[in-house]
Amino acid sequence: MSWINGINEDGNLEVNAAHFDGLPNIEENTLMRIIVDEKERMVIFRKRLFRKEEKDQDILLSFDQILGAGFITRSKLVKKSVVGRAFVGSLFFGDTGTILGIMSGQGKKKKKELCFAISYSDSFGENRLLLFDDTISHPKALPKRLNEIAKINHPAVERKEGPIRL
Repeated sequence: MSWINGINEDGNLEVNAAHFDGLPNIEENTLMRIIVDEKERMVIFRKRLFRKEEKDQDILLSFDQILGAGFITRSKLVKKSVVGRAFVGSLFFGDTGTILGIMSGQGKKKKKELCFAISYSDSFGENRLLLFDDTISHPKALPKRLNEIAKINHPAVERKEGPIRL
């Protein structure tokens, strides 16, 4: 693949991102290629494979299903570091600090992280999200193009009178 400014050899927008959530059978932090195929009117999600003999199944999202894209913040539960807390506790308070550090490292804490999200309507009509690491390559081009596609497929409806329906 040789691409410049996010455009691949086929003339399609292509970016790299780590998958967080939403793609079936893809683990968290798997490196993905997101390709906006204008000819086929599909967004293709393809694992970044580093050996030519490796093959994997593409995941396809039709342009008609795209509702929008952008950056959001999500809360994530992460395990507290028992080893790190024990080490810091032992530095400051010796053996007692080690025990206290281990005890304080039990459980989970909430961590906020920025994500790139693609909103779409699945084949059953339910709205879903695909989440990726916020450090995607070409972070302005992909959301801009996906939002252009969403506006074409789902134009805003203006109502001059009556109540606003959600």
